[in-house]
Amino acid sequence: LEVASDPGNDTANLQCALDKAVAEDFAAILLLDSSYSITQVTASRFKGVLRGKSKEATTLTLESGGVDCAAEDPSALRFYAGEPTIQRMTLATEELCGATGERAAAVGIYSDTADCDTRTAFAQLDRMALQGPGSEAQDLLTGVRMTNSDNCSKKIAGTLKVDNSVVSGFSIGVLSSLDGAGQVDINFNTFTDMGTSIAILNANQGSSIFRNDIYFNEVANYAADPALGTVGIFINGDASGPNTNLSSIKTNKFYDGGAGGAGYALLVGQEGGKISHTMWVSNNRFEGVQSAGSARSPADSGMVMASADPITPIEYAQDWEGDEAEALSGWLGFINVFGADCASYQFGYAYSALGSAVAVIADGADSKVLNVYND
Repeated sequence: LEVASDPGNDTANLQCALDKAVAEDFAAILLLDSSYSITQVTASRFKGVLRGKSKEATTLTLESGGVDCAAEDPSALRFYAGEPTIQRMTLATEELCGATGERAAAVGIYSDTADCDTRTAFAQLDRMALQGPGSEAQDLLTGVRMTNSDNCSKKIAGTLKVDNSVVSGFSIGVLSSLDGAGQVDINFNTFTDMGTSIAILNANQGSSIFRNDIYFNEVANYAADPALGTVGIFINGDASGPNTNLSSIKTNKFYDGGAGGAGYALLVGQEGGKISHTMWVSNNRFEGVQSAGSARSPADSGMVMASADPITPIEYAQDWEGDEAEALSGWLGFINVFGADCASYQFGYAYSALGSAVAVIADGADSKVLNVYND
């Protein structure tokens, strides 16, 4: 199906295309023009692709006040179950609730509200730019949300993939709460100007978070959760939720903007209960900003230290073809003395490597050795 833009508003046009795609099993809906504008559309059990030409060539604006945020599952693009894929476009999100301070999602994937036993969805967002209204917005908006419908108590299952996209300006970038060991893959994305980039809440899911650039703590007291500050990856639940998750957090880059006193690269916990969570955290890079005062402790700054830009690794070279006893220039020695129990500290002192107590271990006109000794 090919959808052209109408002057003014494209909601009815896009809704018609989604309805027709579901009824007649169309595999794809293509947005032909460069600019579209909608309030809210809904598709139940849509199994297809909603596609633009590219995120540079196709912009779909989600209008301010276009979502009834007091209604069920408030979302501008709302999908119930099915296999929805959205790709190759920019979603420019305005204040969906009309600056009322309510919550909504730009893209929402939910279990089937009309049949709560149909609770499986296979969703994907690929090569997208999801632009939120920024940190000054009143509404608390999520870029991509995959949870059970407000009308259903059973959690959603299935898969969610967010790949090769740029997500910016939301209270929460990607929020998932899957059950039944559902799989969430968040790979090769960039998250900027966020309250929380990735949130896994009350879930029993496997998550692969791989090769993302995650900027956090760029805005002091982001409106999403001022007490919490800003968070790169937030894995949490309450006492009533499942406490078992499997997460692989690998080869990501976390950048602490240093805007506020609170900010966490990775924050994991279970409120009111014990967490049981298997995690692989490997090969990630954590970069901070130079601290104007004393450096924050790891407890204050999550897994990121407030530090200067990375320092060049130490390179050392020295020619030893000199005097018979020559110290390594630029090196200092210090001795810590402990009691016989090897635990109680006694005193300490500096020393020179050019001591008189160093025994000769090689003798000869041309002998040069590196002398290692115990003071």
